[in-house]
Amino acid sequence: YGFSIPIGASINGVEVRADWYLDDNAAINSLGVELSWDGGASWTTVKTDVTETDKEHISSLGGNADNWGRTWSYSDFTDENFRVRITSNSTSDSRDFYLDWIPVRVYYTPDATDPSVSADNSSASWRTSNITITLSASDTGSGLNNLRYNWDTPANVSTGTTFTDGSTIIIPSDGEHTLNLYADDYAGNTNVFTGTYKLDTSNPTAPGTPVTTSPTNNQTPTWDWIASSDTYLDHYIFFWDTVLGGETNNSENLLNTATTYQISNPLLDGLWYAKIRAFDPAGNFSTSANGSTIIDTDPPVITLNDVSPINADRGSTYSDSSATALDNVDGNLTSSIVTVNPVDTSIIGPYTVTYNVVDLYGNHAT
Repeated sequence: YGFSIPIGASINGVEVRADWYLDDNAAINSLGVELSWDGGASWTTVKTDVTETDKEHISSLGGNADNWGRTWSYSDFTDENFRVRITSNSTSDSRDFYLDWIPVRVYYTPDATDPSVSADNSSASWRTSNITITLSASDTGSGLNNLRYNWDTPANVSTGTTFTDGSTIIIPSDGEHTLNLYADDYAGNTNVFTGTYKLDTSNPTAPGTPVTTSPTNNQTPTWDWIASSDTYLDHYIFFWDTVLGGETNNSENLLNTATTYQISNPLLDGLWYAKIRAFDPAGNFSTSANGSTIIDTDPPVITLNDVSPINADRGSTYSDSSATALDNVDGNLTSSIVTVNPVDTSIIGPYTVTYNVVDLYGNHAT
């Protein structure tokens, strides 16, 4: 018959037309029609036309929703497979049957369903280790024809790496990637899949050592550092402690553009250490070396070497007995005392001798 049923088409029905007549309508006569889908090895249940006439008439068996008791495939209608068998039935052995035409009409719906194609483990979240990605594809109509995938550029019928249903791949490298899948079937239907995969297996580059003024009497010092140069840097956390490497105190997450942090709660006097930790979106991190500063808000203490007031006779020679200065951090600062001595024994009157000293942190003696 030379049918050309599209690949994957759904067969809705088969209609056989028979143009036939008898030489005489005496006896009991009928025309039986059967269909084969495998070159005549198997046959449908017979359909029969019992119209008896010696005038040519048209008989229609089957129809647009009649599949003759079976489920057909588009491939059943090739010249190799499809057959029509006509049987002349009569109670008279002298009856002649005349068949002028036996056309067949196949009713079908072309495959218009896109194939299914997908990949698992797609996520907008970052991963610290690679994963296995399973590629899946299926088609309920004409069958899968071309399957291709590409990283970061679209895949199509001629672009990308071929795969089969169940193939596995991995993320190609650190970074943010887009997986593109393409599928088509033999009927020309197509479908695509796009998935996001993020991989970061490396720690960020370490930020610079945090630095601040040291020594200082500023109890809320501001620390600065050189930024991490990591491509996917997400945020910093700043730590400070009285123990080297300690993490008793820490900041909220700082934006990845931050290169400075001021401690808000006043620090107690003493030696403080600070470090900065850089994080990428996957949770990888690196930590700077420890910076340090000494906080000292206590002024030095000056002690007079003599009891005040001191009496001196007019015209006598006055020798200043001076004072000593001690600091809780810097120790003995006596040599740094600045003395202002206005005493003139030639002029009677009271005089005030002042002693002052400043420690290394800017605290003035009181």
